[in-house]
Amino acid sequence: MYKFIQEIHYTDLTDDYVSKVHSGALGVLIIKDFVNEKSPEDWITMFGKSISQDLYGNKIVPIGGGDKRKSGHVWHTTRMLFHHDRGYSQDVHPVVALYCLDSDEGSGRTYFADMQTAYKQSSSDLKEECENLICVNSVKKYTTQETYAHTFKNKIIERAFFMKAKAEHKLVQEDAFGKYYFYSPAYTETDLDEKLFNQCSKDEFVYKHRWTPNDLLVYNNLKVIHAREKTDESVKRRHLRFALT
Repeated sequence: MYKFIQEIHYTDLTDDYVSKVHSGALGVLIIKDFVNEKSPEDWITMFGKSISQDLYGNKIVPIGGGDKRKSGHVWHTTRMLFHHDRGYSQDVHPVVALYCLDSDEGSGRTYFADMQTAYKQSSSDLKEECENLICVNSVKKYTTQETYAHTFKNKIIERAFFMKAKAEHKLVQEDAFGKYYFYSPAYTETDLDEKLFNQCSKDEFVYKHRWTPNDLLVYNNLKVIHAREKTDESVKRRHLRFALT
């Protein structure tokens, strides 16, 4: 049986929960009060093999402000549209983890949308329109809608990224628990954009997470998309992101 969200305390964590996220049985695992004496490089191995996830080969990506980084950094001062992490590439991260270091008052929430239930509850007409479609997913689409919330190390890397960050994917995909939309409002180029957005962004398919320090969220990045609200630069909101197989 598929379940979109499950919240547990760190003391209740077992390997079974982790396996459910990787298999697609669970969309988002929320772990409260995750405190571990090991370094992030070491404790993340509890959830899978950590892999490179950005242009520079980093396995841990800082997100937020307040640490004086000037490049190779994801910022919170602009909102981020619904997306799959690395959804513009062929090697989409199957599982992603976000760990909250700081989340002061005024910190923006992160939204998670359940693309499997959104598909299941779609009209027959919309399912038929989407079946067998292959769509381009590209960063170029994102930049026509919003400022991309990332500071690049130099203009050469930035230009190369925007030129190469695109890939084709089936719009409807399937795992052992059924079909789901592989659709990112941020990246997916399709004539069905409005119909898909209206379906997938319905309140009943979206969970809005308000962060507290030491929250660890592990999610299936193929069948769950996420977005975030913007946070004023005066507010301390910092996370670490990991990509996992």
